[in-house]
This record gives sequence, structure tokens and C-alpha cells, in this order.
Amino acid sequence: MSETYEAFAERLLATGVFADPWVDGRPRFGQQPLTIGRRQQAQLYRAAEQVAAVYDEACRLVDADDRLLEFFRLTAAQTVMWHAARPFWHALARADVFVTDEGPVVCELNCDTPTGEPEAVLLGALVGGPGEDPNGELRGRWLAAVRLIGARTLGDDWPDRPTVGLVYPTELTEDLSVLRLYRRWLEEDGHVVVLGSPQNLTFDEASGEVSLFEQRCHLVLRHYKTDWWGEPSTTTWPSSSSQRR
Repeated sequence: MSETYEAFAERLLATGVFADPWVDGRPRFGQQPLTIGRRQQAQLYRAAEQVAAVYDEACRLVDADDRLLEFFRLTAAQTVMWHAARPFWHALARADVFVTDEGPVVCELNCDTPTGEPEAVLLGALVGGPGEDPNGELRGRWLAAVRLIGARTLGDDWPDRPTVGLVYPTELTEDLSVLRLYRRWLEEDGHVVVLGSPQNLTFDEASGEVSLFEQRCHLVLRHYKTDWWGEPSTTTWPSSSSQRR
């Protein structure tokens, strides 16, 4: 006998990550996994990788020639953010790939505040199915990226049990599942996690340290749109330091 959606929803809630298995009283998720062949999987991967390669090349070209920045007409705050991390443009991106009669088409590469990780990782584990889970390595790779960024930024000062701040728009709720998942991954990996908004950040000019709710952070991860970060309400905060330290 197949599982009812009510029972499936209870399992979703039991993960401690999902809080919304229903939308307007209707099921939000499907219960049957989508299975594709290796050839199609490779085509989808290739399409996403090619678009990401274009983004990466563009960033490296601008990094090599500051005159190219004029083309993008960055604001003062955006320029600070670019110089804080150049030429790196993100540790994680989500490519929205569609299958068409002419082959895979990428309509967006979200490298700012990508979402969908809980659905990709936890749904696959819950529903199972034949074949390989393409998201099985996402947790390990994401944590490896966090450790790499931390070590690159702080060098020998990167501690065994670092404190990581997760900065996000606390007034919005639609991305809470992403923050819950990130927090779980980080804590399982031995990190101390502090959550807050850009307005909760403080910067000590003498030490160069950034704190979130008065707790010193070795690294701050931003799940807060770049456009919002550059608005007047947030540009008074040390964007460059808070993203790097």
C-alpha cells in the first residue's frame, strides 16, 4: 500500500528542516522520484557547467583589468563587495536547466542566494528510488567549500571549532528551510553557528573582527541578496569585512 501524503508530510516535518509540506491546503511535494538516464544526466551537467564557466571567465577578466568594471556600472557598495572577494563569485550556484527539443537550456544561474538544497537533499533521501542520488555529495562539498574559504581568509588563525555567522533576511520566511539545513550541516561538522540579519552585525576597527549579536565570527556566510546588501539601510555596515572574516 502506497504511503498517504499525510504520512509523507509527517516525515517531512520530522526532518526538522521543512515546515511547509502544504501550499494553500494542497500537497507541495511529489512522492515519486524522477529517474533519468546517464546520458541525459551528463547533458544537463554539461549545460550547467558551461554557463558557470562563462561566469567564472567573466569574473577573471574583470579581475585582470579594472577598466572593465566601468562596463558594469557598479555602485559604491557593490564595488566594495567585488574587491572583497575578487575574482571569486560564489561557492555555490543553482542552474535552472530545462529540457527542450533543441537540447538543455539554462534560463538562470542563481549564484547570489541559491535555494532548493533541502528539497534536493532531503527529498531524495526520503523517497529513495532506483539508481544513484545525484545530490548525495552536496553536503560534503558544501562543507569543504566553507572550510576552504575560512582557511583562505584566516590562514593559521582558522580554528578547529570556528564560529560561523549566517546572515539572512530575518523578516522573510520562505528560505528558512535552507538556513535550517545549513545550520545543521555546520553544527554536525563542529562549527558554532550564529544567525542574524545585516543589522545585527558589528565591526571592531581596532581588531578587524566582525561579530553577530556580539559573538565574534570567524566567517560570515551571506544568504542575503546582493541588491539588498547594497541598499542605504545596509551599506553603513562593513560589507567587505563581514564577508571575508
